Amino acid sequence: MFNFINKQIIGWAIVTISLSWGLLRFMNLVEPNFVFNFLAIGGFCFGFYLTKNANIKKEVKMTKLSIETFEDLKQKYGGHSSWAVWAEETDKPKSNMEDLSIFENIEILEVLKPEIILVALNFSVDIEIKPWENFHGKNGEVYKLRYALKNTPLWGAYMTDIIVDHVDPSANSMMKHLINNPDVVIENIKRFENEIKDLNADNLILYALGNDVFEILNNNLSDKYKIKQITHYASRINKETYKDKVWKQLQLKV
Repeated sequence: MFNFINKQIIGWAIVTISLSWGLLRFMNLVEPNFVFNFLAIGGFCFGFYLTKNANIKKEVKMTKLSIETFEDLKQKYGGHSSWAVWAEETDKPKSNMEDLSIFENIEILEVLKPEIILVALNFSVDIEIKPWENFHGKNGEVYKLRYALKNTPLWGAYMTDIIVDHVDPSANSMMKHLINNPDVVIENIKRFENEIKDLNADNLILYALGNDVFEILNNNLSDKYKIKQITHYASRINKETYKDKVWKQLQLKV
């Protein structure tokens, strides 16, 4: 932002000088000079260009996460949420999935994107986890999500579950439970919106992981947020095919 302000000031200065030369020529107070005329015209165009904020669209969409917000989210929601950032894959597809040291470096704040939220359904196993450990275990299929999101706009997105404190390894069983207990959905939607509020981000986009989550989000929050969908990483396909599907859904060139 400060770089842009400095650039804008320089731009207006160049425009002022260029207009001043034009005014002096108009009033015949200076002799004609081809070089000065050329520089004044070019300077006016370049100066006017500098006054425009070419990054305004990016600034509106991207929210820089503060360390205070990061730590607050970690304390409040780190038991079921995390970020779509992982340590590099090495010799095996699931290598380093459990490495949480990436969140200990303050430079990670430059990568995280609180305005993008990836939403899963619920915990599938009843275990205690460390803050930010959800979606980062070496078991399961999340490694395919790491592979698919690398070099996409979703890398660095916030990740969370829409249903908290209800463990069920079966999505079908979970959805039946929600149909029979609609109050659970209402309660979790309220909780989820409080979680969203604490992200301190604008222009949010929610990405549902799979059909079930999309249905829940679309039925309850479509009037408030932009909701999109990508295939769930638990789909029974290899990581290359999964990446192809996700990139097509994100309209990226594979």
